[in-house]
Amino acid sequence: MKFSIISTDYEDWVPRNEVQRGIDSIASQHFTDFEWIIVHDGPKKIPYEEEYDLSKLKSKPVIVEMPQKMGDCGNKYRDWE
Repeated sequence: MKFSIISTDYEDWVPRNEVQRGIDSIASQHFTDFEWIIVHDGPKKIPYEEEYDLSKLKSKPVIVEMPQKMGDCGNKYRDWE
């Protein structure tokens, strides 16, 4: 049974090392019948293939780039205190 993992990436909000940590986590999964979709908020400054080590991934993620920055869809409305 195939399923999808959907991640969001906000270039100015998510520390780059955390994105690589997520990539490494997905790459370490033993179950392989899934697709990984990354939704990026706005045009990416550096392509994922150049910015991150994707070599451990069994298949390339589907990358969806929003045509413009949409903003932090929800986090800014949370009370973090």
